[in-house]
This record gives sequence, structure tokens and C-alpha cells, in this order.
Amino acid sequence: MSSTGNEIPLPVEPIITPTISQLLKNKQARTGGLYLPGIPASVCAKAFKASPAAVVLLQIIGIQVRISQSLIISLPSNLVSPFGINSRQRRRALVALSDSGLISLEPIPGKRSVITVIDKEYARWLLK
Repeated sequence: MSSTGNEIPLPVEPIITPTISQLLKNKQARTGGLYLPGIPASVCAKAFKASPAAVVLLQIIGIQVRISQSLIISLPSNLVSPFGINSRQRRRALVALSDSGLISLEPIPGKRSVITVIDKEYARWLLK
């Protein structure tokens, strides 16, 4: 195509329709107040460095600790699977949490691993 000089200039600013405006507001509402209840921010940051699945597992571990009132627990797969975490992801996330110093992991062949919360800040927070 050849340029005739009668071209209509394209708008420089985006056109904001009511639908786009509502989508932008919804996005701001979702990302503006993000937090993960139940985990202190510094502990959450350590877990997130390990993996996003580790944050979910840490949340579940916290619930189990509060229910049992013990820092030593096992983590049944039926508690983890509703969150879309399969057994391989669960294992990797537990190892990552162990490597980050938040938990210790004692594997028992043929049984569930024993998980101990070893991060002092998280342990104090869970048992208060």
C-alpha cells in the first residue's frame, strides 16, 4: 500500500471503556491489598523464596500445629491435594522449606515424614 497523506492518525492514549475501567479497578483491588493471613511477613518471604507451593504448605502446617498444639506434626496428603499440590510438588516444597530453615523434615520410609517447625519466630507466633 502506498501512503496517500490522507491517513487517519491512530490515538496515542488508550481508550478506556466502562468495561475496561471496571477490569482495571478489579485488578487494583486484587493486587492492592494482597496478604497471606496466618503467616508473619518475614516467614512468608522466606517460604516464598523457596517456592509458591511452599507458602501454601506453610499455611497448612500452621493450621495443623495450631490444631495439635505441637510443633511436631505429619502432613496428610488429603489436606494438601485440595490446593492443587500433587505429591511430587508437596515433597519438593517440604524439602525447600527445610532447606530455608523454617522446618526440619524427618523422612520415614513407607510413612509420612515428620515435620518440625524450627523457625523460632514462626513457632512463637503459632503457639501464642
